[in-house]
Amino acid sequence: MDDSMQSPMSDGHGTPHKRESYLREFMLTQRLDPEYWPLIKGHVDAKQVTEKVIQVLEEHGHHPSEVYSINHDKDVTNVADYLGPHPPTEFRMPGTPKPAHIHMAVRLAPDDTGVTASRLSEWLGAPPGCIEIARSRRWSWMDWLAYLTHIKYQAAGTKHVYDPGEVYTARGKDYRKIYAEHRAEWLAAGRKGNR
Repeated sequence: MDDSMQSPMSDGHGTPHKRESYLREFMLTQRLDPEYWPLIKGHVDAKQVTEKVIQVLEEHGHHPSEVYSINHDKDVTNVADYLGPHPPTEFRMPGTPKPAHIHMAVRLAPDDTGVTASRLSEWLGAPPGCIEIARSRRWSWMDWLAYLTHIKYQAAGTKHVYDPGEVYTARGKDYRKIYAEHRAEWLAAGRKGNR
């Protein structure tokens, strides 16, 4: 099945009301707060969430082949946050620390049929909005990997740039090797404004 395949989405009562894509790649973004992760008891961190997402996917017959995550705990609100495609839902003064949150890039194995965002959010008990779908080149797999550290924002200075050693490699090639291989092109893209 290719990435453009569609699946019926249920309204919760078994009635399909729209069609939804099967995803083989997605970015999951959510606060690192127990309130947002009902499947995890107690303290919540990026590694725990990552392992739980992998476990849930595997329990439902999926095969994550590449999974990378990071705890973004040094981000601060800036004016650009309110000008982008996904402005914050709650107002924070520029310079105010953002709540700690996870960014996780997940790629399923080539022979995996994929999973819908609604099904995954149901399994995780998380809102569907926390699952980002690659809709254009702007949010390709490599762009997501670059975003984990905010490397493309280094020249602009608008976001905290995380050390590649902070990225947790749960499945796939060591993130630090990917970063080393692509650092120059990511920096160049950032200088050109391709974030």
